[in-house]
Amino acid sequence: KSGIFLNSNNDFKGDVAFASPGSVTLRDGSGLTLSSSNAGDDLTVNSGGLTLDGDIGVGRHFIAEISGDVIQRSGKIEVGGETRVAATGPDGVGNIFLQSPENDFGSNPALGRNVVAVGKNIALADKTDLRLAFGFATESFTATAGGSIVQAILSSLSAGTHSVFTAGENITQEGGARMDVAGGSVLTASGGRIAL
Repeated sequence: KSGIFLNSNNDFKGDVAFASPGSVTLRDGSGLTLSSSNAGDDLTVNSGGLTLDGDIGVGRHFIAEISGDVIQRSGKIEVGGETRVAATGPDGVGNIFLQSPENDFGSNPALGRNVVAVGKNIALADKTDLRLAFGFATESFTATAGGSIVQAILSSLSAGTHSVFTAGENITQEGGARMDVAGGSVLTASGGRIAL
């Protein structure tokens, strides 16, 4: 399939919107703002900060390596497969706030549903199930799901200050998963069970 591949040392001053039946790769030496866009295959972003300001559709996998914060200002993001977001910043790590209740990470289970997030304060929301394959927050980790929150097999999740998990169904761990939280944790499974 055709695609969009902008891998050079770009600097997009205004919002960027794209539409492609194939993969999209974007590199920006400074902050990047994406308005409503769609990639039929993978979306890969490398920038000095990332703001989502509209509905973002990704047919397969979403990979973001960001030297700053990842902020969802408006809209939702729907990713067919896996999501991997790493945020660094001036002090070593940046925040990740992907909190829209309409987000859907792993909408096509055949492509994998794992979410990986590394940052300072991390907040993720999914309208269905949220499957965490790795999480590392130097401060807080917040996860919200309309369905279940599942920590994947043999995965680890760390929070430097505290964690808050809120699920419409269950909060569970698969075999060998480990959670390490330096401070308090608040776990709410309004429609199911908690098994950690």
